[in-house]
Amino acid sequence: MEFILTVLENTRDNLLGDPEFVGSWVFTALAAAGSLVSAYGSYKAGRDQQEAASDAAADTRWNAGKIRERGQMEAGEVKRQTNRAMSDAAAIQAASGFSASDPTDLRQLAEISGAGKWNELAVLYESNMAAQGEERAAKNLRASGQAAKRAGTYSAAGTLIGSAGRFQDAWGAFKSRNTP
Repeated sequence: MEFILTVLENTRDNLLGDPEFVGSWVFTALAAAGSLVSAYGSYKAGRDQQEAASDAAADTRWNAGKIRERGQMEAGEVKRQTNRAMSDAAAIQAASGFSASDPTDLRQLAEISGAGKWNELAVLYESNMAAQGEERAAKNLRASGQAAKRAGTYSAAGTLIGSAGRFQDAWGAFKSRNTP
């Protein structure tokens, strides 16, 4: 409040009589406005980067879900093919006269079943690992968005603090000129 009263009192006396005074305050006001615009731009840029990173992270999480779904579908297809191979092997064994309780026949069916289960689990493992990679990427995107937001906020604060120092210098010069 003291500042405003001092400026008003001295402006009346100095405004018309001292062009240097008017110029210094005009440039100080322009510098303050520029600092505010710059600070807002830094702040807004940080927020926009955070929003973009958040959107990209959501897309990446969605991709991770689709990778898992595709892996489950492929594993289901491997299981279907394994069952068909076992059925075909059992039919061939029965047609050739072998017994369903013959250890050789059972071992062949067990080998087919084991290989099929191994392939099914391998497909699920690979899709799960790929999905986890996408989830890590989403986490990193979110973290980079948060970092951009913080950087924008700090940059805006630094701009405002720096301009406050310049304003203080101008105020000090004003007071020294108008103090008896």
